[in-house]
Amino acid sequence: MFTKNFSLIKNYSIRTIKGYRNNNKAFMNFLCKKFTINEVEEVSTTHIKAYLMYIKMNGQSLY
Repeated sequence: MFTKNFSLIKNYSIRTIKGYRNNNKAFMNFLCKKFTINEVEEVSTTHIKAYLMYIKMNGQSLY
């Protein structure tokens, strides 16, 4: 997925890579359940805004 080569490209720590991987996985799970989207290429700004609203309404944080 998106995080496969982060450690090679930017020397990110394992913890950072896991955090990015978890965030991306949560986002893709949301897209699959809410919009039946399975491919990143299908994502639009509307989907991203819906996810950010979902996080805000559920008291979650991106960080």
